[in-house]
Amino acid sequence: MTQDHSIGSERGKRGPKPRAPQKIKAARKLASEGTATVAELARLAEVSRQLARHWVRDIDVHKRRREHLRKLWRATLKRTE
Repeated sequence: MTQDHSIGSERGKRGPKPRAPQKIKAARKLASEGTATVAELARLAEVSRQLARHWVRDIDVHKRRREHLRKLWRATLKRTE
C-alpha cells in the first residue's frame, strides 16, 4: 500500500488552517508587540508581504520592532552582568 503524500493528508496532521480573521488578528498582535516584521508576518500567515502590510497599515511596525529589540537588548545586558 502506498502512502498518500498530498497536501490534504498533511493538513490533517497540523490541524485546520486558520481563517483570515484569525490570521489578521495574530499578525496585528505580533506587529504591535514588535515581535515580527512584515516579511515574517507574511511568511507565517502564508500571504504576500503586500497583504500582510495592508493588515498592519496603521501600526508603525519598524518603530515597534526597534523598541522591542531595545528592551530585549537591555534586559539581556542586565542578565549578563
